[in-house]
Amino acid sequence: MERKAAIFLAYTERTETAPGVFENSETLLKVKADQEQVYQRRLEKAMADGLIVTARFKVRSELIPQTGLNYVQYQGDKYKINFVQPQKNEHYTIIELGGLV
Repeated sequence: MERKAAIFLAYTERTETAPGVFENSETLLKVKADQEQVYQRRLEKAMADGLIVTARFKVRSELIPQTGLNYVQYQGDKYKINFVQPQKNEHYTIIELGGLV
């Protein structure tokens, strides 16, 4: 069962303020995502690895920044990212959320 959700992707953006001087700023990007079901087998495997699985989302691949993600904000809370997995046959990327930041 997939349901639509809005999530915020947080990433660090480097800008050059003066020649040779760079400044980092955190950017939040609101994207539409499909929330996927987390199956019991995945939960058991994650627990064996010592990970917490909160949710899985499918997001369009072109919306993921190339610099990498810091965390995801979902329903007002900030969550760690367990993994980001691009799909080869589709134009989507799977983002799995872990525990709270």
